Amino acid sequence: MFSLALVAALAAAQTDPVIPARRAYAACINKTMTAHLEKKDDPGAFDGAIQSACATEAAALRTALVNSDVARGFKRKDAEEGATLQIDDYLAVAKEEYRGYLDNGTRPN
Repeated sequence: MFSLALVAALAAAQTDPVIPARRAYAACINKTMTAHLEKKDDPGAFDGAIQSACATEAAALRTALVNSDVARGFKRKDAEEGATLQIDDYLAVAKEEYRGYLDNGTRPN
């Protein structure tokens, strides 16, 4: 019985659309960050570019997050606010990391 429950949980996790959406958004951020680091763009240029460079991936992640939360019983408004906060966090971290990479002359993995 335990193994059946584990298999069911793993199958559910693999079909969760949030996971690939997160990966795609993170990959886009890293790709954009690397391109700007190679050009040694100032942080302001990166900050402006990152918003639009990954807009498609951000929208897909937002949709996946909202749909997942609503399916788990959250109110849509709360789910939308949570998704916005998560995407804002991704952007804030990316901007901070960009400055660190630029200062250190390193690149994301």
